[in-house]
Amino acid sequence: NAALALRAARESIVLLKNQNNLLPLDLTKLKRIAVIGPLADRIVLNNYNGKVGQTVTALEGIKEYAGKKTEVLYAVGGKVVAPGAKAKPFDEAAELKQAVEIARKADVALIFVGTDQRVEQEGRDRKTLGLTGNQEELVEAVLAANPKTIVVEMSAGPLTVPWIAKNVPAMLQAWWAGEEGGIAIADVLFGDVNPAGRLPHTVYASEAQVPP
Repeated sequence: NAALALRAARESIVLLKNQNNLLPLDLTKLKRIAVIGPLADRIVLNNYNGKVGQTVTALEGIKEYAGKKTEVLYAVGGKVVAPGAKAKPFDEAAELKQAVEIARKADVALIFVGTDQRVEQEGRDRKTLGLTGNQEELVEAVLAANPKTIVVEMSAGPLTVPWIAKNVPAMLQAWWAGEEGGIAIADVLFGDVNPAGRLPHTVYASEAQVPP
């Protein structure tokens, strides 16, 4: 089952943009990698999955692939939605500052943004096609600190992000990649797997293009 989950994740990842052949990354030339974002160390599961075994987040997969020779720095940086009343306090300014600091130190910055069950799910309509929370602000700040920034989108449906699509040099759509998703994402980032998936939906330029 784990092998099938890994194959599905590898084959589903879509290369959206790759300016100046930033991808795949050459690990031998990277001393420090910044992994950033509210979805970097999360496995998002929807209500159609069965019982899940051991899971591998993107952060875990990258750390495992990088080994001991390449340092991997991590910061949450932002949030998908505003924390609820029972959630731990989230200092948005401090988290954003930490993300920018590690991006500035690193040879490359990897940002994991997208949606979770609070944004899109069976019976829950999305309020926007754009990124929720402060995720777009996070991408803009990290890109300003490190021009070698790669955005990995993790969502079920399309994301309308025209500023990111225009300005970020490389983008992947990795979906909610399942229990082996972290390994698959690392395999793609470092060139072991070709991100040859295809989008099964239209990505609209704005909500104005969506039929009623």
